[in-house]
Amino acid sequence: MAEIGKRVQRYLKRYPDLTPERRKRVAQHFKAGYRAGVLDAKTKTKIKEEATLNSAQVQIMRFLDDRVIRAHDGKGILLKALGVAYRAWCDEQKFTKAEKNVSSKKLASVLRELKYTVKRSPAGTNVTCAKLTDESWQHRFAAACLREAEPESKATAQEVYECYLRWAAVKRIHILSESKDILMLVRTRNFSCTTSNSGAIFSCIKLVSPIEHPQAQMEAKRNATIRTGMRFIEKRLAIGTDKISARELYAIFVAWVGDGKPDMSYIVFGKLLKSRGFHSRHTVKGNVWDNVQILAETLTE
Repeated sequence: MAEIGKRVQRYLKRYPDLTPERRKRVAQHFKAGYRAGVLDAKTKTKIKEEATLNSAQVQIMRFLDDRVIRAHDGKGILLKALGVAYRAWCDEQKFTKAEKNVSSKKLASVLRELKYTVKRSPAGTNVTCAKLTDESWQHRFAAACLREAEPESKATAQEVYECYLRWAAVKRIHILSESKDILMLVRTRNFSCTTSNSGAIFSCIKLVSPIEHPQAQMEAKRNATIRTGMRFIEKRLAIGTDKISARELYAIFVAWVGDGKPDMSYIVFGKLLKSRGFHSRHTVKGNVWDNVQILAETLTE
């Protein structure tokens, strides 16, 4: 199995732009073929079809990079409206009629492969957490990451391209541009450029690190909140025989945090306590924790 895995990885290196879903399917075809003893012609054809993005798929991916951004407000866009925007974008790119003639089924298939949620609604098929934008990815990258600065502030071509790659990863850009295209973009922004033995160097420029994905920010905040609760439990509580009302214990936690009301709610705090072996019961006067011992030194930080 280890040898089969190495062969699969070597094959996948030929196709670095594959989506995770396609990489998974290619690996499955490979492993199924090797288990049968040999890769027959039919299996090889399946592998090649999965590994090779056809021109229509690449075209749709470029459109999504250029005109669609992921929204995290729960809203979405109708697939029909997305199809209209796609054909308008094709007109801008001067594609032929055949090139822009992509069915809604094909568009939905590519969207699902790129982890967009496509589902039916009373108004029609809806693509959730997505919205259209008039700004191209070039404009969005430049606005987010390139700033004018003092003449002493410089950046090499490699640093600019690495900044683009970080931004592309955060924004989930599917078709990455080559370094020469990014450098051409920076030149069009009127940053002065000089050439040295190590390559192009841009002056009067400041690179701004891309802001993390909103979902990643929420995840980091949630993890920090959980860590705060765990730290409180480790330092201030122990399994014992004392009883204390849930509200009173939560008030002690809030006072211990010290920065006003903590991000962790009363309910989440209770679930965290249960996960650490504490037991609660419901009474007429509210919930009570039965086996809590508040350590003496916990009243002061």
